[in-house]
Amino acid sequence: MAVQRALESARLRSSRLFCDAFAQHFVSRRWRLVIRASRVGAVRRAVEVLYDRVAGPGPRASAVARTRLIDDLVSDARSWIGQLVILGAGFDSRAYRLPGLEPVTVFEVDHPATQQAKREVLGRVLAGMVAGDPLAWHVRFVPVDFERDDLGRALRGAGYRDSAPSLFVWEGVTNYLTSAAVDQTLGAVHGLAATGSLLVFTYVDRAVLAGDDSRFPGDAPLDRRRPAQG
Repeated sequence: MAVQRALESARLRSSRLFCDAFAQHFVSRRWRLVIRASRVGAVRRAVEVLYDRVAGPGPRASAVARTRLIDDLVSDARSWIGQLVILGAGFDSRAYRLPGLEPVTVFEVDHPATQQAKREVLGRVLAGMVAGDPLAWHVRFVPVDFERDDLGRALRGAGYRDSAPSLFVWEGVTNYLTSAAVDQTLGAVHGLAATGSLLVFTYVDRAVLAGDDSRFPGDAPLDRRRPAQG
C-alpha cells in the first residue's frame, strides 16, 4: 500500500489524486530508488505497467481510488467529529498529512509489531517538523490484535470518549481477518459509536476470498497472496 501511494504521489501535481509524502519512508531502499526515478513520467508509466502486470490490473487502481475517497471523507468530517479512529492503521499517514486534523483526537489501532515499526519511522520523519516529541501530537497509538484483543476496552483505555461523534476508518483490513474477528470488530464499533458517528470500510468480495475467478478474472494475483481465512 505504501508503494502504491508513493507511486501516485510521484505524479505531477496536476495529475495525481493525492500526495502522501510519508509513503516513501515506509518502503524498502530499492523501492525508494524506483519511486524517485518515477518522478520522470516515462519511467513512472513503465513502472506502473510492470507493477500491474505482476500484481494484476486491480490492486493499484483500487488503492489509489480508495485512498482519495477516504481522504475526502475524512476532510469533510473534520467539522463535526471529535475523534478519528483508524482501525488497522498500518502505514496510514492521514493524521499527519491532511490539514485541519490537529483539533481532532486520532486513535491509530494496529498490531503492536506493525505499530512499533511505524513509530520508529515517524520519529525520524517528524523530528524536523514537530517541536518536542514528534509522537506526542494529537495521535494516540492503541496496540490491538483484532483476532484476540478487546477493541472497546483498548480504545477506552487510551482515552476514547463514547459521547463524542467519531469517524471510524477500516481500510484494507477485513480480508485479512477471520469472519469471527470481523464480526467482533463491527460489534465493538457499534458499542463505541455515538449518535451521528460514521464507519467507512473496504472489503474484498467473498468470491475472491474463496478463490472463485469466474466473476473476477483479474483477481488471480490477489488470490495467490491472500492469507488463509477462518
